[in-house]
Amino acid sequence: MKNTLKIAMLSIVFFSCSKEEDNTPQPKSTSASIEGTWKSTNYTSNVPLDHLGSPQTDFFSNQPECVKDNLWIMNSGGGMEINEGATKCDVSAPQSTSANWTLNNNTLTISNDTSQFVGTVIELTDQTLKFTQPGGYIDDSVEVIFTRTMQRQ
Repeated sequence: MKNTLKIAMLSIVFFSCSKEEDNTPQPKSTSASIEGTWKSTNYTSNVPLDHLGSPQTDFFSNQPECVKDNLWIMNSGGGMEINEGATKCDVSAPQSTSANWTLNNNTLTISNDTSQFVGTVIELTDQTLKFTQPGGYIDDSVEVIFTRTMQRQ
């Protein structure tokens, strides 16, 4: 159980659940383009989760700078670069990795050769990208939802 939540928190693998009724929130703006360079400024969960020995909902402020400075560079045509930024947590890791993105209505999909992430965009403006992503369930009853906020660079 803890491993599943850790994987979800690290945004490695995400699963989406289908529901009979579509109650998906619509983004605040659809006129802005998702293309550009983005940097995370916040990452939270809707319920407290054990992180570093204590329950919390804020997973961004405790991250090391080598994670906070990462950039998502979303190019036209669906190509994407995930860049380690000015500092890398693992000096032997590549500076960047390639992925692909699509935005269909408010569904953001990011994928590479080994994983796929699906999120729901709830805000997209000239300066802000905010989306939710499913994080699994606690005791098969409480759904965990993560929300990431990014700022255009």
